[in-house]
Amino acid sequence: MRDQLNITWCEDPLEADSVASFFVRHVDSDYISHGELQLGRATDPEQWSPDLALLVADEIRGAIEDGAQSERRVVTADIGSRLAAMALVGFHRGFHSGYVVLEDLVVDKALRRNGIGDAVLKWIEKEAGSAGCQRIFLESSIRNRGAHNFFERHGFRPCSLVMMKSAGA
Repeated sequence: MRDQLNITWCEDPLEADSVASFFVRHVDSDYISHGELQLGRATDPEQWSPDLALLVADEIRGAIEDGAQSERRVVTADIGSRLAAMALVGFHRGFHSGYVVLEDLVVDKALRRNGIGDAVLKWIEKEAGSAGCQRIFLESSIRNRGAHNFFERHGFRPCSLVMMKSAGA
């Protein structure tokens, strides 16, 4: 299955709605981390925004429309005409050392544990290196143990802890 995988930067803004719909179908509330709260994708740590599909589509469309020079890029991985995975990647250059933030990596629930996530992550690592980035960061919900295990198998290690409190509380 992994051999049939076509991984590329998504460059067609018309794909934003279908990629966002894919995202919504393949994540559950355990995926919600501080990034989703900061971006308004979630209303609290256990609840997605009712406008999730629209918000994600707007993010994806913006990243695609900004083109190859954008700080945020969208990765799609297809098997034939079927979307198997997507990722949202932020490039941060111009600092002491460039770095990448893997904002999202979502694999079709029915296709997980088939090497698709491995292949997409390796592709992103290669692209990050080619862009002169020395590190890849990501954040993950404290409840998302499956993702933690996946990323730890790929050499990621915790380097900080994010804490939250509601303002005025």
